[in-house]
Amino acid sequence: MKKRIITAVVLAAVLLPLVIIDHHKHPLAGYLFLGVGILFSIIASFEMISLFYKKYPTIGALRYIIPFMSGSLVYTIYLATTHGLNIGDPIDASIVYHVLTMGLFILYVVIALGFSIFKNHSTAADMMGSVLTLTYCGLVMGFVINIRFLEPFDASELLYFRGGRSFAYLYTIVAATDSFAFFIGSRFGRHKLCPEISPKKTVEGAVAGLIAGSLFGVAASFLFKIARPTGTSETVVI
Repeated sequence: MKKRIITAVVLAAVLLPLVIIDHHKHPLAGYLFLGVGILFSIIASFEMISLFYKKYPTIGALRYIIPFMSGSLVYTIYLATTHGLNIGDPIDASIVYHVLTMGLFILYVVIALGFSIFKNHSTAADMMGSVLTLTYCGLVMGFVINIRFLEPFDASELLYFRGGRSFAYLYTIVAATDSFAFFIGSRFGRHKLCPEISPKKTVEGAVAGLIAGSLFGVAASFLFKIARPTGTSETVVI
């Protein structure tokens, strides 16, 4: 948990300035944010698949292939989010890239399946570890990272949605939940939450994290003003 908190602080120091800077006026900020996100996805994938590797060494080469697969998924999700392909209709472009993302994911799953089937002494656990890593560090992290690039809805919609502020809002909730769960759980925790899966997590820490995440989430929604009614004059910055 300490490592996760340290990682969160480092990421905040790196990512928040890139979130605050308007990537429309300064495209480099957007590219740097995307680059950091892809790098983080690759590192997280490698760490996660390495955990499976310790228990199931037959994963073998997939340990090094899966991280780059995850990074490519994050990039295709970015293209889908930003309508990166000029097909004429941005919605059509988004659909094309979403289909591409799912196609890549299915291809990677097939590769993991093939590896598990044809490699000697390989097991179903190898495949499941690979698919879980791709899903969590590729797809899920990809969509979370690319919240940053979401644009406001059309003016006919009820609310404007700010990508940068929404990412900061989500990050605040996650950081508050993890931090309070760790500090309260380590100091006051007496009842184990699920010792078979995570021996150090406690009920007290989980409750503290839930309460802190909820409170910080409410506060952050006002602080970052992630949505506003249409027709108001406030300028959308990020």
